[in-house]
Amino acid sequence: MKPEDLLLADLRYFGDARLRNEEVGEKRFSFFLTLTTAALGGLVALATCDQAPSPEAISRPEAISRLEGAVYAILLCIGLLTYCRMLQRNCVTDEYASTLDYIRERYLSLCPEGLKEPYKVPLRSWRGLPKWLKGGYAETIGAINAILAAALMIRYAHLAVLLAVIVGVVLYLAQTAVAIVWRSHSRETT
Repeated sequence: MKPEDLLLADLRYFGDARLRNEEVGEKRFSFFLTLTTAALGGLVALATCDQAPSPEAISRPEAISRLEGAVYAILLCIGLLTYCRMLQRNCVTDEYASTLDYIRERYLSLCPEGLKEPYKVPLRSWRGLPKWLKGGYAETIGAINAILAAALMIRYAHLAVLLAVIVGVVLYLAQTAVAIVWRSHSRETT
């Protein structure tokens, strides 16, 4: 097998692996968004139901309030785990991208006739904007987590809305800081 054939096979393999990694991330995001939407929709349906309260010791509004807080807490836990997994996926995607760039460089160095112009894959990018403003899957999950934390604070801690929003913003900023540390640690270990 010629070196060029090996590099082309590697290029295809790592390109497919990167695509699969991206698809898994999209499925993870879709699952979390669907779960959150279904759970919150269920809470709205339960809260607006016209049926009379059951004759149990606990009142219907109190039961809904407890359930609502539990749903927010569970969704927040799942959201934080999903966020961490999406950060890991982003690091793996970056690693695949640098591997693909390396393989392309090696292949071009073996190209007998050479290229008259420098070879670069044209990509549109949002350079100049901070990563957290680009609206990727991890950032969107982080925003949903912040909203869930604010709702949880309003429900359980009985915080004022403004204070709960501040808690949500702090959580979002903390998640952003974790993402920055995660990415820098990932680059150091590779």
